[in-house]
Amino acid sequence: MAALDTLLQRLTAPAPRLAPTTISFKQASQISGLSESHLRFLASERGEHKLQTVKVGRRRLIESTSLENLLKS
Repeated sequence: MAALDTLLQRLTAPAPRLAPTTISFKQASQISGLSESHLRFLASERGEHKLQTVKVGRRRLIESTSLENLLKS
């Protein structure tokens, strides 16, 4: 009976909120206050890849940890 109670508690408990692993350039612009074109520059070779990006389908997304590190420095 106790096992059934714990199972029900786990199933009805709210799921923990995880931070997104990637964000769009538009979202990053709103968060950081930098323009989208400047963020794209920082992700390019000329910007020395200071922002790490990932390609998902046709979209290029910024890894949220690299944006956090950029904002901290």
